[in-house]
Amino acid sequence: RARSAHATPISEIIEMNASKLLALLVALVALATANAATLQGSVGGGYQYTTSGSTSTEEAFSTAISATGYWANFNSGSYTSDISSHVPSSGTTWNTFVSAYGTANAVVADYITDALAKTSITLESTDAQKDGAKKEMLEKTARDMVGVLAVVSAAEAGNWDSAAAYFYGASGKSGSTIYGRAEKRCANYGTCTGQGGEAAVNTAIGQALAGNNAADIIKQLKVLYSQNVLRYANLIDQKIGAPDDLIEIIGEGQAFWRILKPWLTDTAARKVFDRMFSTVYTPQAANNYNYCIAKKYIDAFLTSTMTTASAAATALGNLDEAAGVTCASDITHGIVTTITTNAGTYTLKSTDNDIGAALAYSEAVKKVVNLVDGGSGTDIAKAFESTSLKGLAERGGEDTAEMFATHHGGANWMSAIITDATSATSSYSTAGAKAEAIEKTIMDSIAMQSILTDIEHAGHAEHGETDDQKKAYWDSAAAKYFGTTAARSYTIYARADKRGANFGQMLGSGSSTYAQVNKNILDTFNAGPSEANMETIIKNLKVIYTQATLRYAYLVNEDLAAGTDWNEHQAEGFAFYNNIAPYVKAKSATGHNMLANYFNPKVVPDSYNFFGYCKAKAVLQAADSAVWSAMGTFEDNDKVTCPTTFPTEGKITTKAGSYTPVNQIGASLSFAGAIKAVTSLLDENVVYTTVKSKYNAVGLRGEAGQKRTGEPYYNSAIKFFKDADWVNAYIETAFDSSSTLATAARLEVIEKTARDNVAVQAVISDLYKAQATTDADLSTVFWDHAAAKFLGPDITDANTDRSQTIYARADKRAANYGTLDTNGEYAKANKAIIDEFTSATTIPSRKTAYTKIVTQIKVIYAQCVLRYAYLIDANLGNYVEYQAEGQAFWKILAPWVNDADENGAIYLEGIFDTARPPTHGDHFCHAKEIIAKLNLPATDFGTLEGTAGIDCTGRTAPADAAAYLATAATPVSAAPATLRAGIFAALASVAAALLLA
Repeated sequence: RARSAHATPISEIIEMNASKLLALLVALVALATANAATLQGSVGGGYQYTTSGSTSTEEAFSTAISATGYWANFNSGSYTSDISSHVPSSGTTWNTFVSAYGTANAVVADYITDALAKTSITLESTDAQKDGAKKEMLEKTARDMVGVLAVVSAAEAGNWDSAAAYFYGASGKSGSTIYGRAEKRCANYGTCTGQGGEAAVNTAIGQALAGNNAADIIKQLKVLYSQNVLRYANLIDQKIGAPDDLIEIIGEGQAFWRILKPWLTDTAARKVFDRMFSTVYTPQAANNYNYCIAKKYIDAFLTSTMTTASAAATALGNLDEAAGVTCASDITHGIVTTITTNAGTYTLKSTDNDIGAALAYSEAVKKVVNLVDGGSGTDIAKAFESTSLKGLAERGGEDTAEMFATHHGGANWMSAIITDATSATSSYSTAGAKAEAIEKTIMDSIAMQSILTDIEHAGHAEHGETDDQKKAYWDSAAAKYFGTTAARSYTIYARADKRGANFGQMLGSGSSTYAQVNKNILDTFNAGPSEANMETIIKNLKVIYTQATLRYAYLVNEDLAAGTDWNEHQAEGFAFYNNIAPYVKAKSATGHNMLANYFNPKVVPDSYNFFGYCKAKAVLQAADSAVWSAMGTFEDNDKVTCPTTFPTEGKITTKAGSYTPVNQIGASLSFAGAIKAVTSLLDENVVYTTVKSKYNAVGLRGEAGQKRTGEPYYNSAIKFFKDADWVNAYIETAFDSSSTLATAARLEVIEKTARDNVAVQAVISDLYKAQATTDADLSTVFWDHAAAKFLGPDITDANTDRSQTIYARADKRAANYGTLDTNGEYAKANKAIIDEFTSATTIPSRKTAYTKIVTQIKVIYAQCVLRYAYLIDANLGNYVEYQAEGQAFWKILAPWVNDADENGAIYLEGIFDTARPPTHGDHFCHAKEIIAKLNLPATDFGTLEGTAGIDCTGRTAPADAAAYLATAATPVSAAPATLRAGIFAALASVAAALLLA
């Protein structure tokens, strides 16, 4: 076409406008540069991403949610204005999430709405706890769920700047983004190994953004939220006993799990995590089950994601808060329909409810118990806490838990027992006792309380639980009761079988036997949750621990009688009785006090004449007739015939004064009855084997043989006798069928040893313990025991046991020494002793009183020794019985004399030796000289009747007693003239007094 004459050539146009075009291009480049930005997280040297344009819309998301007080004031308007516009509506990942949750609104919007209303938080919790969970559910959903979806959807759509802006957030706001979440988790997992020390996940995502790789971004997000889910699974295990923290943790963990769930498609894993982070069902934990089962599924998921197990492990890292946790390689979930036992099969009432954590209780017990033999207290305490047993012990519960907490002095009463038993300064005196207290508390007490809490939720209507919630609680209780097959021997089910065997309550045959109680409980669990069924289970639990309490009352009684170590059985009885103590106390406070005192591991138990077992039997029978009738018959029931009445407790009244104990003293009062049971057999028709058996059975041998290391009198006795069991060794010489002693002498040895020597050991030991302890309550227990043993029960027509006490011995000697009161009714020594018992009410005052009472006991038995030295002199032709009786009394006084005068002790030991006939008539004078070295108060001691005229001038004991006794001498058969003159003068004086009377 021809060019117009007026047309301008294109070259000219370009030439004419070149400068304008250049200016336009420069302007466009400048505009583009002005909208570009460098995005970076909080770590200064971390990976950077440079955008090619403005991302202000995306950055506004992090700016809004990072505002001060934002989450505390979050409401539906906040969601609409700040969050909803950032929730995507398309993309592959978005569709995956919609598929997982059913509808688009269910992914975020509906969850936010329900959380705001707290309608999705229906597990039992306080409003404050629900508010804590709600806040976490809202924040983690808006910040993390929306953040993840926004990043991934933008990346999948190729909007890389948008994805990066959501990931890093506005400048200084990365703490409110996924980037900030990864920085927190890398600190927990040791994975802050990315560029500049930022999270490896953050560097990898930054590189994927720069490389336009959406798949890698998703891969790293899977790692991050696996870390989140695993951490919160572990926190459930560790915080099971802290409900204020726990409910919040559940809410937070649930929000994190909801991000991972659409990607983790394993059906069983989804059910496990849904239950684990449920805000409907109460969380369960034991033996690190939540962490370990989560770790199993997370490891498998990340191995698939990262292609190799090694790569998965490196990406995940190691959770610092789970350091030391070892997971079983064969751990399996608890999504089961039945639990099979010897007693039958339990069919779960709920479906798709993972009871793995409840089943794991038995595994936790097994783990800790296996540490008891050989493990340190520190190791045991650490395992007790790390396996969630401590948390479960302190978790609290319903009506029964509150009743037990009130009874035992605090909600942490069970963990306090473990703390005590694992402490270097423990109340338990032997390693065996510690072990038993630990084992029985975690296997029985904590398990029982946890089971009761579950069945009360299921059985009590006032909690407003739904049927599904009740079923979940019921199944959890059953799982704890039955345990896993591998750890069933560490459950209450196993305890029931053991006690069933002791009480003739086993059913079945061969290796498939089971307790009647287990059949009862299994059938009741199968009947389903109801208040009536709850009560039936509670009744049967009471049966188990009533059986256990009675059995250990018997075993402690047997230990005490035999003189063998009672500590383990006492600790076991203590732990078993703890499980029924509030029920017993509700029926009889005095009955409870008896059992609590008997099983108190701080106290040396008292039981004489079968009191411990028989009284326990009477108390337990009266506590609950329905429970008692279901117990069966104890296997050793026929070995003991229990009395129909027991010593009357309370104020003890004597002619010399009265004493009012604070504690139960029935066992100590029965001490006199035990002595009487022995001494009543001592007559001309005595059968020594029968007497010995009775001495053993009623507890006197055990009392005499107690090891009282560290106690002054005990130490002095060992020093002198060179035998820790000198009392029993001595009485055996009279029991011995080969004894050459005359019958009368043998009877005196037995009577005075059983009645006096054993009593002195017991009373002085209690007195010493009362003033040596720093525990005021414990001091009073020992003080009461000492008083009851010294005084014995009040004299009635039916009970004259006081005649067998030291109190009675003191009255006899005072009559011989002129030290009765002015009315001649009681020994001044008894008055002095009762006054000290009554006035000393504190540990400091008991230290003084202890010394004064011991001094008076020395007076009593020094009077005895001196009297029988005199009677030997007065009866040289018929001395045998007096020498034996004097010897028995001397065995009591000897340790004190030896401390004051070793030569004198050797001499007196020799003159009372029943194998050595008297060789002179100066026993009285020699004994008087030696006893004087005890420095006993003269006015308290008095003057032995018939000895006022005896002149002991120049009649001193040999300076070298050992040499003297080693030299053969001729026995004598008559007293010296000086002694006879004294005797005749005394007799004349007595006769004159009688004539005047």
